Amino acid sequence: MIDHATARSSLASSLDFDLDPAESRALEEHLHQCPACRSVGMSLRNDATVLRELDFGPVPAAARANVAVAADHRARRGAGRWVGLVAVGALLLVALGSGAFGTGSSPNGTTVIGNPIHWSTAVVDLKAADFWIEANGQRFRGAALPASVNSDPGDATSRSLEVEWTEHGVPMWFYLYFGGDDTHWWVKEIRTRDGHLNADWASQRGVWFKTALGAAWTGDLELDLTEVSAAGSTPTRLHLAGATLTTQPQASYVAPPGGGMILPADVDPTGPGGVVYCDPVLRLDPVRAHGALLKRDFRVSWRFMSADGSGPPGWAGPLQPPPSGVIQGAAVGSSGELVIFVADAGQGQPKMLPQDCPSDAPSTAPSVAPSVAPSVAPSIAP
Repeated sequence: MIDHATARSSLASSLDFDLDPAESRALEEHLHQCPACRSVGMSLRNDATVLRELDFGPVPAAARANVAVAADHRARRGAGRWVGLVAVGALLLVALGSGAFGTGSSPNGTTVIGNPIHWSTAVVDLKAADFWIEANGQRFRGAALPASVNSDPGDATSRSLEVEWTEHGVPMWFYLYFGGDDTHWWVKEIRTRDGHLNADWASQRGVWFKTALGAAWTGDLELDLTEVSAAGSTPTRLHLAGATLTTQPQASYVAPPGGGMILPADVDPTGPGGVVYCDPVLRLDPVRAHGALLKRDFRVSWRFMSADGSGPPGWAGPLQPPPSGVIQGAAVGSSGELVIFVADAGQGQPKMLPQDCPSDAPSTAPSVAPSVAPSVAPSIAP
């Protein structure tokens, strides 16, 4: 069986030349047993695709002549196609400059080649000299494509960076979910899409980027995401090089004077016995409901759902007015706040109430005093 160096030489040659049958069989046998070389082969194919799509502009005649001479000399000396290809590529880089292939200079003055990204929200900032996700046999780069970049503001133990784009005709998502304590922050889960047209999740849970509060994490990360969400989903691989990640938690709710009550996270506030079960406040428009809930000592946060309820929600900032629309439901947030979900009133969405409520349920909206006494007392002092 051939060794790794021979296999990778054959892989490089196969990009532009037909291998002879014996060489092809040997390569196939090696790749069947060597995941590392399979990954190299995938990288070479993806890089070759990028090279073919680059517009180098007019190449100087002297550069073309030097490339031809170098390739001919190496071929005559029997150096092989692989060495010849490397030499040709090096001369092209010198001739064309470092603007191609996303090259630039690192802080120590060396030249780096990569796919730089910079995704930023009010909560999270991520920069990297090189980024990609390998999924379903393709490499997703994301840098030069329109992307949706959001964060759930959360708190010290729960917030996110959520980046979404379309590449190779399929959706790709890159999500970071943060955790933390009184001294440090970290990422506790990383999710991507699996590269299929009908995409499912590939994720990994753990602790990454752990850094003191207020400080930036810098470094590299290579990670296989092996926790898949459905049968037929496939793992993905994440690559971050020369990265800098910072995060600044922000309150995701508005609190009344005194900090407001903290609701237990494991209850349904709209279900039987919940603090807003059958509560007419949910029939109000969001602006009036916001004021009424604050007067009743609730912490309040708002989410705007897509028109059909199927897409990812948006986020209303903690000091912004509530979104206009129709209240659809409520939940308890990570800081004990009441999270209210709103849909576009023009999309024919039903109002939150009436619902299956007992006949003696309140029927008029409250102004200041609660219409039903909260059945759950605060579990933690504000």
